[in-house]
Amino acid sequence: MKSNHTTVVLADMEKLRIIRLSPNETEITPHAKPVIIEEMEFPKKSQRHSGRFPQGRSVLETAGMSPGEDHDEEIEFEKRRVKLISDKITELLMREKTGFWCFAAPTSINRQIVKLIPSSLRSSMISNINSDLTHLKLADIENRFLTHKRHI
Repeated sequence: MKSNHTTVVLADMEKLRIIRLSPNETEITPHAKPVIIEEMEFPKKSQRHSGRFPQGRSVLETAGMSPGEDHDEEIEFEKRRVKLISDKITELLMREKTGFWCFAAPTSINRQIVKLIPSSLRSSMISNINSDLTHLKLADIENRFLTHKRHI
């Protein structure tokens, strides 16, 4: 059974925050403060540099050093990180039996993450913002998302 709270998922390449927001206060149900369900930080990409190889035709001829190729390491790193983030989001939303949820991530990774979320969870997403909001304080998250409108 899904609950009536709203879950806010904020992500970037180095951080994932999942926050539960309660519905607005009524006479029957008092307003509860936002609750952090999960906060994760992912290690930054290691700053390994490609190998350098001598240029020239023979040992006696040297023309400096040539940088090695990065073999699309950056693209592969991003793909793996996006997959890890989407898997964590899926796991946590299913565990929490989330009713409706809102998502925010930078434009560069937003669509990729959403695409990897199962359609059963995507259908309950009520807001998708192309922005990095992982730095917001809980009060700002509450103000921004409790008054949200459906805009995907």
